[in-house]
Amino acid sequence: MKHFNPDLPQKAIHNVTIKGNKITLSGTSGTANITINGVVNTTIATFDDSLTATAAAWVAANFDYYFALGFVVTASSGVITILPRYGWETVNRIDASIANATTDLTGAVTGTCEVDPTKAKVWRITLANSITMVRPRETYDGDRVRLEFINPSTYTVTWTAGTFFFAGGTEPTVTTSGKDVFEAIFQATNTTRVHTITLSGNSGTASVSMGGVTKTATYSSSLSTTASNFVSANAAAYLAVGITLTAGSGTLVFTTSSTTRFMAPPTIYNATLTLGGTVTTAMEGRWLVVDSAQDIKQ
Repeated sequence: MKHFNPDLPQKAIHNVTIKGNKITLSGTSGTANITINGVVNTTIATFDDSLTATAAAWVAANFDYYFALGFVVTASSGVITILPRYGWETVNRIDASIANATTDLTGAVTGTCEVDPTKAKVWRITLANSITMVRPRETYDGDRVRLEFINPSTYTVTWTAGTFFFAGGTEPTVTTSGKDVFEAIFQATNTTRVHTITLSGNSGTASVSMGGVTKTATYSSSLSTTASNFVSANAAAYLAVGITLTAGSGTLVFTTSSTTRFMAPPTIYNATLTLGGTVTTAMEGRWLVVDSAQDIKQ
């Protein structure tokens, strides 16, 4: 198990190349192989009525295989997302690819960057795909980081709305084939993360996981009833690992504590029939970002 000291960065500069953890499928027929960190799927992706159905079928067939290897695969609207199973690993280490096998099924790969200020205060980020910057983990009020982007091609950077705020309100564009430097400071009144699974479907079962706890949700009369039943049956199991589970109107809400906020977000994948869902994360606080070429004063 890796050890992170929340009070002392492990290094001055953290160099990372962001590859891909999301595959947006395309095509109308055929097959394609998906590889995650050098490990090819056991069941090939096969076009099945729609790209949404294709992604869901591939995840259902390969979930257990990759879960045992430390990855969680999910599908939504024709997009396959790969996340780390363990909280101390990040999406920065994931390298997913897709290779067409027959006819035209394929996909576009994009990456996700998750900065961790406990690793370093200066992050030198090389783009190997277009990426999305998500909310940094292990953040404390007043944390400062320096972001150096190296773009060797025409890749783009998208900043997660509600997390990053920019001087003048305009999101910056990372230079094509160049280097850009930004500095950011975190402002927060607390560091509690709230993850929400919005349920979908009208039948069947789905597997829900967070913090090493995996439970089965079963559709019952409505999505709101399904959520309520799941919480009644499983809240104690999640609380035992530091996660407070509550139900909303067709939603499952996972609230972490100051000691469990580093955990990877929850996942949900369809097991039978149509029950599934999508995951969103909210955390009070924001990163204020400015263009700068100056060193951060600690």
